[in-house]
Amino acid sequence: MSVDETSKDSNSKELRVKYLEGLVQWYLFGMETLTSLGELQHEAGVKDPRETFRICQSHLERILRFEVFGFFLVNDGDNDFILEQWTPDEAKANIQSEVDRLIEDGTFSWALNQNRSVVVKSRERDKSIILHVLTTKSRIRGMFYGVVSDETDNINEAISYPLSIILQNTAYALESSYLYGLYYEQNRSLEEKVRLRTLELEEQARIMKEEISYRNLAEEALMVAKDEAEVAARAKGEFLDNVSHEIRTPLNAILGFCEILQYEMEEAGNSDFKDELKSIDSAGKHLLSLINDILDLSKVQSGRMELHIENLDIQSLAQMVAGSLRPLAEKNENQLLLDCPKDIGYMMGDETRIRQILLNLLGNACKFTQAGDVLLSVRRNAVRGRQYVCFDVSDTGIGIDMEDQEGLFDEFTQADSSTTRKYGGSGLGLAISRRLSRLMKGDVTVKSELGKGSTFTLTLPLDVSRSVKTTPDFADEPARAPFDYEWKEPSLSPEEPRTQSSDEKTLPAERERDVILLIDEDPMVRHLITRFLKKNEFEVEMASVQEGIQKALEIRPWLIVIDLKTDSLEGWSTLNNLKNNPALTTIPVILLSLQDEKPKSEASGAAECLRKPLDWELFLKTVQTYRKPLESSAALLVQNDLICREMMRKILVMEGWKVLLAESNKVAFTSLEETIPKMIILDLTSSQADGIQFLQQLSKIEELKDVPVLALSGNELSLEERSDLGDGVVKVFQKGNYTKAALISETRKYASKS
Repeated sequence: MSVDETSKDSNSKELRVKYLEGLVQWYLFGMETLTSLGELQHEAGVKDPRETFRICQSHLERILRFEVFGFFLVNDGDNDFILEQWTPDEAKANIQSEVDRLIEDGTFSWALNQNRSVVVKSRERDKSIILHVLTTKSRIRGMFYGVVSDETDNINEAISYPLSIILQNTAYALESSYLYGLYYEQNRSLEEKVRLRTLELEEQARIMKEEISYRNLAEEALMVAKDEAEVAARAKGEFLDNVSHEIRTPLNAILGFCEILQYEMEEAGNSDFKDELKSIDSAGKHLLSLINDILDLSKVQSGRMELHIENLDIQSLAQMVAGSLRPLAEKNENQLLLDCPKDIGYMMGDETRIRQILLNLLGNACKFTQAGDVLLSVRRNAVRGRQYVCFDVSDTGIGIDMEDQEGLFDEFTQADSSTTRKYGGSGLGLAISRRLSRLMKGDVTVKSELGKGSTFTLTLPLDVSRSVKTTPDFADEPARAPFDYEWKEPSLSPEEPRTQSSDEKTLPAERERDVILLIDEDPMVRHLITRFLKKNEFEVEMASVQEGIQKALEIRPWLIVIDLKTDSLEGWSTLNNLKNNPALTTIPVILLSLQDEKPKSEASGAAECLRKPLDWELFLKTVQTYRKPLESSAALLVQNDLICREMMRKILVMEGWKVLLAESNKVAFTSLEETIPKMIILDLTSSQADGIQFLQQLSKIEELKDVPVLALSGNELSLEERSDLGDGVVKVFQKGNYTKAALISETRKYASKS
């Protein structure tokens, strides 16, 4: 091999070695660059964009000699490119000027879409500008701006590729930094919200603790107030009971003496003081009504009002109420009308309270209407699947102004003061009526227009027992319907001797001709009853319904029998007229009816109500019961009040009783050692314990335990208090709430008993 060839071969090897060394150095540089990208990502994740740009610049300087660096970021608000960092410091104006030029000629927009390095000529001679978009897969983060000298080696793919990698990683680093900042801000915001919410919850917890403490204190205060209110309510109840006794005791004497005087003056034909006595009687009954209203209101308010549920014939109830109010309606020249379907049926309710409400509503309608119409209409109504009974009381009276209707049901309230002055009244009737109706889960409402009349509506459940906790009388008894009857001849034939029971003693001759008045329209019924009574040695007079009162005044019978017709109110009207006549009010009345009219008859003042067809033996025994007592029949009157004692003595003596007087338990038992009476009338006095003690001692004496006792009470007794009296008490009269006729009627039941 020649020298030249050897030299050429040596040069070729050196070139190859240099090339390989350069290539190795380039690969080592590339590997170093790629390795440093991890630093870029790591550092950029926790730094702000300026730090990211600094790291990026240090990496780029390893690839090219840049004279100027500029980094633009996209503004999230308006998507404008903002120069965030530049090198050197004095190059900012030139960078912004060049970029504005590139934007205007479209180069900048073109570079955004290339996703690679773009080289353009600068306005300055011998300089070039490198643009590279900073983008991620989701959005453009900014733009890299770099100025290099034209003397720089050509920017080939070996340079532009790592340049793009560095700038793309820078873009991702910026995105990471942005997301981290966003996360940091959101986290800080959440932490602030949590802190504020925690403070708010702590404040709420503090307030709640304070409120709980306040509520506990309030509950304790309420418990104390409740206990005090219960004590006050009991004291109020005891006070009203005692006051009612103290008022009713003299009032009972006043009303009793008034009845006696009216009767005696009627017998003597003296009418000098007739009007004055009626005024006294009316004033006394008005005072008694006021006392009863106050007591009823107190009982409802304190929850002591008891309901006694029974099966009621709605039509009979309406007829009875309307019949009892007819005299008041006629007094003001009103026409009282009743509209009640015959097939309206039955309801379960407290007859006393329902009657009290209706009497109050009808009484107001009659009082506030002059020469007009008062209508009681009854209907059934279904609301949401429940059955109700509606009693509408309408009138053509003075009416009520709309403004005055709001407080109409308040206690001691009337439409206006002029109403009280002209018509009277305490303002308690409507308040009690609404409270009683709501006690039975019903209501009383009003519709009225001044000068055009009013309509008050009482709405009650068809079955009150399902709505309220009550003390039922017939709660388990099915509804009773009227039944047909057939008159039957008495089982005794004219030839059959009559067997005398132990209760039917032979009466003295002067009593045998006492007359029984039979009031009936049916000739056959009159014939049967007259024949039966005459066969049993009674004298009988007959009269039609129209002439019944006049006949009773003429013959003064000792007993009146009235046959009630199913579809007529005349029998009830006759009964009302009898009981409203002072000369006839003490005469006992026996009603004969197809239906069970006992509650209604007792409320109207009848002594008995017998169902038809008659049980003739029961009818005979009932008639015998109401003969006047024998002169030798003794009654013991235990009464500590002198005036009441004298009044009761006169009533009993007028009926033929031999009266034994006792002002105390001790005196009463002294009298009982000498005489065993047929009856004892006991005043429970203001101390009910004295009366109970007397009854307990009486029940322990064998000879006296069967003597019937009539009790007089100054206040209304509850079921529990009545049960404490024992079985010996056959009747309890509330002072002021019974008439002389009612007392006489009850005493006659025991006159003929051994």
